[in-house]
Amino acid sequence: MNEKEPYYITESKQLCRERGMDPDIIASPKVKMTELELASKRKSYSEILSVVSFFSKKLLDSLKGTPILIVISDEKGFLLEMVGDETIKSTVEQFGIQIGSLFTQEDTGTNVISLALQQKHPIRLIGEDHFHSFLHGIACYGAAFHYTDENSLLGSVCLMMPIALQNPLFLTMLAHVVDSIERELLLRKQNRKLNIMNQIMLSRTRNGIVITDEKGITTEFNDFAEEISPFYKNEVIGRCIYESGITGEYFKRVLQHEEKFENVELKYTGKKGNLIVCLFDAQPIYENDRVIGAFGQFRDITDRYLIEEKYNYLAYHDDLTNLPNRRYFQKELQAFIKANKKKKQSLAVLYLDLDRFKVINDTFGHSKGDHLLKEVAKRLSSCISENSQLARMGGDEFIITITNFKNPQEITKLADKILAKFSKPFRLKSIEIHTSVSIGIAIYPDYPLNLEEFMIYADNAMYQAKEQGKNGYAIYTDELIHLLTEKITLESDLKRALNENEFFLQYQPQICSKTGEIVGVEAFFLESS
Repeated sequence: MNEKEPYYITESKQLCRERGMDPDIIASPKVKMTELELASKRKSYSEILSVVSFFSKKLLDSLKGTPILIVISDEKGFLLEMVGDETIKSTVEQFGIQIGSLFTQEDTGTNVISLALQQKHPIRLIGEDHFHSFLHGIACYGAAFHYTDENSLLGSVCLMMPIALQNPLFLTMLAHVVDSIERELLLRKQNRKLNIMNQIMLSRTRNGIVITDEKGITTEFNDFAEEISPFYKNEVIGRCIYESGITGEYFKRVLQHEEKFENVELKYTGKKGNLIVCLFDAQPIYENDRVIGAFGQFRDITDRYLIEEKYNYLAYHDDLTNLPNRRYFQKELQAFIKANKKKKQSLAVLYLDLDRFKVINDTFGHSKGDHLLKEVAKRLSSCISENSQLARMGGDEFIITITNFKNPQEITKLADKILAKFSKPFRLKSIEIHTSVSIGIAIYPDYPLNLEEFMIYADNAMYQAKEQGKNGYAIYTDELIHLLTEKITLESDLKRALNENEFFLQYQPQICSKTGEIVGVEAFFLESS
């Protein structure tokens, strides 16, 4: 029993009759592309043709020795490619079937290309299924292929062979080939979209992006990475990131140990010799739980860093002399005291106060006073060595710290050197000013001492130097603190007694020991208690 003819073949043959076609006369394509049009079309279809040709050749390889011709068309029916048996190819070319020809039912009658594009499933035309008799000795199988994500028609793939080789399995094989073609085309399309998005992301972002493969070979290096990097893109792409002295070790740990890094501050020199400061992130790239590469990004924080550095400088430096200020000194001394609990180190402080500075300031004005302080800072700076540091505490007070000294004589030598510097006058434009300095010296003891107590020692020593006549130095000792304590206690007791009227006046005569006569009177100011 003969199989019923599919409706679309019946309708196609009816169309041929309605158009007055003669089945015994060869119907050749009437429209053909120019060479320029064909070249343009093939160029725009290059990716599609490469995919379809790849799978078509795999099909031919699996049917090696079988005379089969594979023809590929675009979505309109223009023939773009013919591969396979040369005998069949030359035969169909004699019928006017050539690359660039347009296949339509109106021009070429019932043909596999037009019907494959028309139907949504693979079709076959065997022998007399064709309207024209010159095709009755040929078996044809055809199927359209699409972008499956949007069901947009792209073209068709058709098989032509002698009718004696017809086999329903060819239709199944063709269906599998088309399925592979569509999956590959969709994958490439998605990859193109991802690539476009990736390029947009890489080009638009203000972050430097670096991507490597699993071996550390750099595969992506965006424009902003090139802008802030010491290297150009062509110096980086294709090279192992491990060679980088900036990020090589981080990427190595990411790829070999699957570590992640966030907000790592990197400092390096840019192409123009400028400082670049970045926050660096890096993490592995996975595929099916396997590391296939690494992703790194740089966020340029140079401007912010420089602003913070400037702020920190201003916060910890005196704006008149540019020396470290009281805040900086206290921070450093606190750090020393904390570290000294674990590792004993030597430390001494020289507390300096200018003599008669108020008189100079009041006499010559504040501008001259400021000028003098700058000159004093310069002279003191010239006395500083590697293990010492100078700071301005405010007003006319300066301080010098000395660490890791071996002999206390180093400290007194420094004090003598400073006093010698002040023996020469300071020239402020046309004015010559003579001033001296009083220095209090405190050496950090072997037992723990907090910052406030230590500074009291230095301050008391400095005031002792002033009481001794200025222009000299005094070293804090236990005896000094005892004397100062007694003095302060006495001053306090005297003030209290005066306020409470505890003093009274008493007279006592002075008598000559030889004659017994009164020769004078002594007066005593006594405390009643």
